[in-house]
Amino acid sequence: MTTTPTTANVNVKITANGASPTAGVTFAFSAGTNLPKGVLISSDGSLDFSTVYTKGTVIALVFNLETTSLTFGSNTYPLNIFSQGGASNACWIASTKPPQGPYSGTEFSFPANALGPGNAALTIIDNNDDGLTWYYELFVWLGGAAAQKFGHDPRIINHSNNK
Repeated sequence: MTTTPTTANVNVKITANGASPTAGVTFAFSAGTNLPKGVLISSDGSLDFSTVYTKGTVIALVFNLETTSLTFGSNTYPLNIFSQGGASNACWIASTKPPQGPYSGTEFSFPANALGPGNAALTIIDNNDDGLTWYYELFVWLGGAAAQKFGHDPRIINHSNNK
């Protein structure tokens, strides 16, 4: 029997830190459509699935990129979720911080259509049943002549496996 995941939408807004891409970017996360209060516990993107969802509620965590381009000085560059090498390279997940590479395990998975149209969204399936705190690093790609990848690494708290 296949379980239909519960969708948890999280919006991601990116701002430029200065007049040049070398100055970096800032990530800001906000509750997306129908995200229950208490799931997004910080604008840094930290999430807590343990208090809102019951054990084993499979979550389709959807990051929706609200920023489609960034301007540094007089140059504007396209921005999307990093997609080189597939969805697992767009968001690294690990039990320690910082994640050192793409996730390999069974708690999280990336569906076949994980990267949405134009790479403006990323879906990650979380089984939400291991009771662990996980760390993730979401990556965005600043295209054009800038050609730079930026990441941000908050956490996910899963529901306990013993309740």
